[in-house]
Amino acid sequence: MEEAARLAADAEHAVLLKLDKDPEALTDTLVRIRSKLRTMADDLANARRNAPPTPKTVA
Repeated sequence: MEEAARLAADAEHAVLLKLDKDPEALTDTLVRIRSKLRTMADDLANARRNAPPTPKTVA
């Protein structure tokens, strides 16, 4: 949850940088956001892979 809040703050920062027209800082912020998203996606994929199988329900 904290990581999602930080990511949202970084996205907001990126918008503000775009408004300030600071392309270098904007690029750095977007690269950081993309890196965090990749890490979060990898963590989620690993958690799903390592999760115990769920029992199938009969309809």
